Amino acid sequence: GISIVTYLGILLPTLITTMIPLMSTFVGKGMSPLTLILIFNIALPIINYALLTNYLRMLPIHFSTVEVSKHPESLKFGEIRIGKKKTRMYIILPFLLSALLFYFGFTLIQASEPFHISKIFGGCLILFSFISGLLLLCYPYYSNNIKISKKISSIEDQFSESLVELGTIMRNGIPLEQALEKLQEKLHKEWEIRDLYKTISHNLKIGYTLEEAVFSKKIGTIGRYPSELIRNILKVFVELPKKGIILMGESLITISTFLKNIKKVSIYTKEILSDITSELTIMKKVMVPIFCGMMVGISGIMGKILVSISNYFASLVGMESYLKGMTGFIITTDIRKIIPLETFTLSMGFYGIEMLFVVSIFLTSIEYGNDKYQIMKSCCEGILLFLVLFTIIGTIIYSLVTSFIQGL
Repeated sequence: GISIVTYLGILLPTLITTMIPLMSTFVGKGMSPLTLILIFNIALPIINYALLTNYLRMLPIHFSTVEVSKHPESLKFGEIRIGKKKTRMYIILPFLLSALLFYFGFTLIQASEPFHISKIFGGCLILFSFISGLLLLCYPYYSNNIKISKKISSIEDQFSESLVELGTIMRNGIPLEQALEKLQEKLHKEWEIRDLYKTISHNLKIGYTLEEAVFSKKIGTIGRYPSELIRNILKVFVELPKKGIILMGESLITISTFLKNIKKVSIYTKEILSDITSELTIMKKVMVPIFCGMMVGISGIMGKILVSISNYFASLVGMESYLKGMTGFIITTDIRKIIPLETFTLSMGFYGIEMLFVVSIFLTSIEYGNDKYQIMKSCCEGILLFLVLFTIIGTIIYSLVTSFIQGL
């Protein structure tokens, strides 16, 4: 099912674009830039997004929600951390870079020859101008917040082992405060969850109740761990002492077993979907940028050849009827009917970016759930790789083939 969507919905339309220059010559009608944009930059991305998201809803995946924005060290979009301070002055640099790239790109596409390599390179620079500023704005935002998210996720993973240890200690009749101190001695020193238990233990020593030590807005532990899973576990943790020390220990061990089973189900689900994710990863990193770049280079070559052939036949005055009798048609190309190479480059570039965006959301949702920072990272890295390969492949193919043809 997913293979049909990816190959028929993403790669096949890319291959069909090579026929666009031929339509102007052999059919006599060219595709307008507006039609190209409506099909490749609006209709196809929407259809593919709808199909992949519908497929995603059928997958049995569940992830705990980490609300990183509530963490005191999180960054808002457009912010950057300099030392311990947050600032938005950084936002000027991305806009300056975008304006500079757009200027150089726009200058290059002004070349008089309709199918010159500068049209491809200029179109790619304009693509970079639209995307580069956004990438620079996104990087500090998602990289900082992903570090926080990973730290919290590692604590979620460590809960199952730590609760077993704590439950075993308390089942022997040791009070909670003493059990927390012994637990810190048993846990690995590099485990992030040690700080969580250390904070709770400290708050209890200075006179706070267990509920205040965990959930107080001023000194509570939960403020640094904005996770739905951690919050739910700590809610149970706060209520358990009312049932007695030994029963609390047994309950903590039961919770630990439950968490381990959830993790096993998540790992098993990812293994089942590994074939799909590996296939889409190859498509995202290799096939989409290479195919889109090839189509731009090939279309530019075909346009250049067709215009040259058309000019040659147009120069043969008085031979139209003879040629028509010999071939059945006259090859004539109205250059105004052919989509400009820079427009085609931009359309294919944005099509590839949109497809990478759709595929990145799908892949990231399987691995991380609805984590907007991981989605943003996946999209930014994929788009940057796409633009680099798209530019290199498009210009190299065009340059090599045109130089070979001119050498004949």
